[in-house]
Amino acid sequence: MSSREDMTARLPPAYREGELAGRLLGVIGAQIELLNDEAREVQRAHFWRTALNGPEVTALGALLDIPPEPGQGRDEYRAWVDALRDTILGIGGPTPAAVRSVVTGYARRHAEAARLPRLLPQQGEWGAGEEDPPPRLVENPRRWRWVPAPGDGAMEPLQQITAENHGLDPAPANLLLRGLAGGPERSPLVVNLTTGEALAFSADVPPGSTLALAAQPDGTMHARLDGLDVTSRLGSIAGLVPGQPWTPARLVAPARAITLRPGANRIWFLPVARFDVPGLDRYLAALADAALVQGRFDAASFDAALFHQEPALRLSIGFRETVAAAFRVDIDASRMLAPRGRTAEALATRERLDFALARAVARIRALGVASELRLLPAADIQPSPDRLVAIGPKRLRDTGPTGADRLLPRSATFDDSPFDATGFG
Repeated sequence: MSSREDMTARLPPAYREGELAGRLLGVIGAQIELLNDEAREVQRAHFWRTALNGPEVTALGALLDIPPEPGQGRDEYRAWVDALRDTILGIGGPTPAAVRSVVTGYARRHAEAARLPRLLPQQGEWGAGEEDPPPRLVENPRRWRWVPAPGDGAMEPLQQITAENHGLDPAPANLLLRGLAGGPERSPLVVNLTTGEALAFSADVPPGSTLALAAQPDGTMHARLDGLDVTSRLGSIAGLVPGQPWTPARLVAPARAITLRPGANRIWFLPVARFDVPGLDRYLAALADAALVQGRFDAASFDAALFHQEPALRLSIGFRETVAAAFRVDIDASRMLAPRGRTAEALATRERLDFALARAVARIRALGVASELRLLPAADIQPSPDRLVAIGPKRLRDTGPTGADRLLPRSATFDDSPFDATGFG
């Protein structure tokens, strides 16, 4: 029943059938119906599920102090608010359960809002360790840090550097030694003066070669020189004190890893004489004390310095430190379902999902705690032990004077090469 008919039915019979009264009530009824439409529109805009346009939904979300993120449309923003609201009100605190709730809740609602079958594969049980399959929430994750020697990384004998472990736990050190042109370096010894642990290598590090000392999960060290296994040449010493000799009996094989304690660790490098290893002009015949340095004007004591030796290798120290006040969320993103012809749209939508999930986790984390979220794609890693050594065939030119300021174009070939524009074949 219209407003005009409703008002006419309330009049006395004498007025109800009058034409003039009907017209007058028709004008009034039209205004009332317009007013009712406006009231219904205001009412619809104030309900979360019935608001139609973006500004209306954004205004309602502002009541919860949840603004939209860049790139979110109306439906994606509505899913965003739903996930955060349910997590904040349902769990009430920045806990692992809250992180899992907001991630799973928003990922599901986001796919529904985008009208896509599945942006992420089905997530199983959540893990808590670095080696657990995703999804996982890792508290105090480990991150790689590499500490080179100051400057260009070159280490001269008796030099000390500081490796700062900002993590919560001790970390095994991985060492990378690269031979320089002034080498070879003889029988290198690397010592952590903070812990008294040392690694001794009973061979040379030739110029251009790389000696990689890698810590293993069982606490031992593995050594490779230019890809060749030289672990048998590596030994470790515990409780080493500068200036006090150590006997071969204290050399442990297989070698144990050097540990970097939380905080500053003083790393000391020197070449030490080893039986049946050449290097008389390079190594020290006795274990020096920590005060002995290379002779430098106005920097070294006269009675605690040696003649200066140029660096023969570069040293880098790598380790995985435990990050304090931080957590990381890893989500399986190896598969995605999208209708034919909407692949590009689905990929763009999943990029927005990646950004929004990271922002959602950041919103519910505790104050002073860092967070990271990663969507892990499908990957198949197969490391290869092969190394590029040389490219053949090699073409060699003579190194004698040619009488010109340019290289000769080719080697001599009988009955083909000009006499004054070739080198020896």
